[in-house]
Amino acid sequence: MAILAIQAGKLLHRLHIPMLREDNVRQGFFERDQFEDVRRHLAPQLRGIVTFAYYTGWRVTSEILPLEWNRVNRTVGTVRLEPGTTKNRRGRLIKFNDLVELRQTMHDQWAMHEALRREGIICPWVFPRKNRKPIKGFQRDDGSRSTCACAPRHRTGRREQRGARMSRDELWRGLAEAADATQDAVEAFKRESTLQTRADADAACHDYVQRLAPVVGEVTAFRYEAILRDFQDAIDRLDATNATLAGLAYLDEADRTLVRRLTDELATAQRAVDAAEADLADALERALARDNEPAEPGGDRSAPPAA
Repeated sequence: MAILAIQAGKLLHRLHIPMLREDNVRQGFFERDQFEDVRRHLAPQLRGIVTFAYYTGWRVTSEILPLEWNRVNRTVGTVRLEPGTTKNRRGRLIKFNDLVELRQTMHDQWAMHEALRREGIICPWVFPRKNRKPIKGFQRDDGSRSTCACAPRHRTGRREQRGARMSRDELWRGLAEAADATQDAVEAFKRESTLQTRADADAACHDYVQRLAPVVGEVTAFRYEAILRDFQDAIDRLDATNATLAGLAYLDEADRTLVRRLTDELATAQRAVDAAEADLADALERALARDNEPAEPGGDRSAPPAA
């Protein structure tokens, strides 16, 4: 404003405005183990974003989330930002083929893109949501900012209050029906991994976990949901990779190594699901035993206590 006033002849010289001393020096580093701890607890669709940000240092909101595939050259393994799209208005280029984890992240995102294309959906974004819309921030649809894959998806409300008033027979019957629905949906997804079967499996699992939480405790219930989602993600990655490689005339050693690694990851995820289901069965057995104990005079037996 002072420069404009001088140019307009309103001021003869620039005013001296003393600046306050700033003390905003950044301290510390985000170490590798801290990064892995954070990424492990994020929702699956956010893990690729933080991995890309960790290796590139790009700004998440303005540079990574709006990134489209027309800025990616998969042949030479580069991602570029055009001049004028960054904070300093300069263009930017990174090579991802030299970094194994970053290359795998871009491969996984492209596999998701190809899976959508086979269903007739063209999604231009590198990091979309499951509903094919762009991710605009680390915020859930309910307005909360928790992005943890094992965090409760809903706040305690009328549904939970109604659940607390259910009779014991209704609660256990509902649990059994939800468990059967989850098993059927996951088996359908394993037979044919499409967006629809994945959505059905996620919905069935989420309903089951919501019923489990008051019985076995939120920690046990939502840990089981996170492990099951990791297993489904492993199926997605392997199936998408196999579909992509099926169109190639020749597979080199790197391709075969990738398939073996993804197969091992799926086997590890399956073992984790088996262990989680065994722990869940033990927790349900303890909850059922407590529920069958004689109620104390004046006690509330409307719902079994959480483990």
